[in-house]
Amino acid sequence: QMVGSQAVSNVLFGRYRMVSQTVSDYVLGQYGRPPADIDPEVRGTVLGQTGGDARPPAGRPADDIEPELEAARGAVADITDDIDDVLTYALYPTTGLRFLRIKHGLDPVPEEMLAPQQADEPAEPAGEPAGRGEGLGAGARAFDVYVDGERFFVEVDPRDGAVITERPDPGVGASDAVVAAPMPGLVLRHLVAEGQDVGEGEQVVVMEAMKMENALPAPVAGTVRSLPVAAGTRVEKGATLAVIAPR
Repeated sequence: QMVGSQAVSNVLFGRYRMVSQTVSDYVLGQYGRPPADIDPEVRGTVLGQTGGDARPPAGRPADDIEPELEAARGAVADITDDIDDVLTYALYPTTGLRFLRIKHGLDPVPEEMLAPQQADEPAEPAGEPAGRGEGLGAGARAFDVYVDGERFFVEVDPRDGAVITERPDPGVGASDAVVAAPMPGLVLRHLVAEGQDVGEGEQVVVMEAMKMENALPAPVAGTVRSLPVAAGTRVEKGATLAVIAPR
């Protein structure tokens, strides 16, 4: 999984231009001594991105890790004491907690997770006759289209194509730089706060894609204006995850 995911990133973004946290940990020796020497150029690239120590850990890497199970038990104690649930949270703190809250009835099941017949409102036939637009032909159809969790009303006329509502302005100024999702994934956590000064290349937000954590860097030095996507939110490629006002 680690090798395959990194290979995909290399094809999409350039050779080792985006390195997952898992690969960084491997190069840093957190999984033990590799069976063969790592290419010095790759090692230098990875360590340059993470600012990590090139020396492997002394002894077993796990010896330096604090036990996690009791902390995981405490984090979900108000929800469950089932060991399977505790391990789910320990492995996937963000998605796991969301799943457990839904599983134990503390949060409603999101509409996108429901089968069509379970939705609160009966599903309307796809392509119902359009009636809100003017000047449309008799063959026009109306659709509700969901993009990044937002709902848009779309009318499609076989003669004239589609008319799509413009998406809301994400609040990006003309001179602002953005950190965009390089691929579909899940926002796990922010590494900076709104109003914080960041340097070019400083890691800003961590997202999970292809089962790997990827820390996304600031494209410029500046001040974080906004972090429009909350942790735990699934995003599509290109979604704005941070807005930075350059210095």
